[in-house]
Amino acid sequence: CQQALERHPVSEDALVNTGELKRLAYMYLFAGEHERALQMLRKLVEVPGGENYGPLKYNPVFDELRKDPRFDEILKQSQKPFPRL
Repeated sequence: CQQALERHPVSEDALVNTGELKRLAYMYLFAGEHERALQMLRKLVEVPGGENYGPLKYNPVFDELRKDPRFDEILKQSQKPFPRL
């Protein structure tokens, strides 16, 4: 996933590459690499089609990250509307 993102960054095709970014965030989370998972989630909440407020707030997969104050910032960011295109 990391190599795919390096070849095709989200900035080039957010709709396609957001899925790769999301998979990478979940892989880091499941591997216990919380720092890297937080970095990916921070990027995901900034692009349409990224991670949404509902899953971040209620999905138990994020329970470990909820202990980190940076996760609260990511959660707040996920509530902001995206600008209309």
